[in-house]
Amino acid sequence: MKPVFKGPILIAGGSSQLGMALARALHEEGAGTLSVCRSSEGLARCEEAGLCCLPFGDPESLPGRCQERFGEPPAHLVDLMHSRFESLIAGAAPETIMEWAAV
Repeated sequence: MKPVFKGPILIAGGSSQLGMALARALHEEGAGTLSVCRSSEGLARCEEAGLCCLPFGDPESLPGRCQERFGEPPAHLVDLMHSRFESLIAGAAPETIMEWAAV
């Protein structure tokens, strides 16, 4: 059974290996994907791979920018974008982790 996606899918962290693989797989299933990248290097990787992408910028502007590209706001969001702190989370104090998660 193939999944059915209606509407565009934003992939935050789209230039990661997982994000790029997901965008390609969803595209093969007929889904419209928009890979959101934090760095110019990430944008270059996505563009090189032929993926529809845009810079992260202001998170509140993402639905509007998606609508500009696809004619409709995103229907789905895949969050693969991680802050630098997330890679260090295991070494943080529990109260710091809770504060980070709340924000």
